[in-house]
Amino acid sequence: MLICLVGAIVVASGCLSPGCGTEGQQVSVVYKDKYPEKCCEGLTQWDSGMDTRISIADKCYETGLVSGNPVGTCIKCGDGICGTAEDACNCPDDCIGKGRSTYNSIEDFCSSEFWVSMKEQCDLGADLPICGLCLLSIQPACEDYTYSNCLEGCLQHCVPSACSEDQPPICTADCDGPGSCLTRE
Repeated sequence: MLICLVGAIVVASGCLSPGCGTEGQQVSVVYKDKYPEKCCEGLTQWDSGMDTRISIADKCYETGLVSGNPVGTCIKCGDGICGTAEDACNCPDDCIGKGRSTYNSIEDFCSSEFWVSMKEQCDLGADLPICGLCLLSIQPACEDYTYSNCLEGCLQHCVPSACSEDQPPICTADCDGPGSCLTRE
C-alpha cells in the first residue's frame, strides 16, 4: 500500500511532491494562487504563455506575434513520446517525424487563415523566415507587368502604351503598352 504525504499527488510510480505541476499542467511564479510554481521532477517547463512559434513540416518558425502570459506548461520532453502539449518547437527530439507539426506542409500553412493574418505583418516589414514561405510559392505572372517594370526572367517587348487611330497610327515613344512583358518560353 502506497502512503503519500498530505497534499501529494498519487501516480502509478509513487508520490509527487505537493506544489509541483504534473505533465500537461500549467505553472506560474506570478500566479502562485492559481498554479503550482514549478514542474514536478522529471518534467520540463515550456514557457507556453510566451511562445508564439509554430511548426510547419517539422520546422519551427518564429511568428513575431505579441505574447506575454507568464504561465508555463509542464511537458515530459526527452522520453521519445510526443506528448499532448509537445510539438516540433518545444520538444523536437520527441516530435519531429511524428506528424505533430502545427501545419504538416508549407501548402497547408499558406492556405490557412493564420497565414492571412501573418501576411499583414510580413507586408509591414517583419523580417522573419516564415514571411518568405508563401511568397516564394506564389510566382507573379510576367503579363502582369510592363516593359519598364518587367521582372527578371521575363521577356521585354516594346509595345507603345497608346496609339492614335490614324492611318498610319501615331504612337507614344514609350514601350509600356499591354503585352510588353512576356513569359519566356
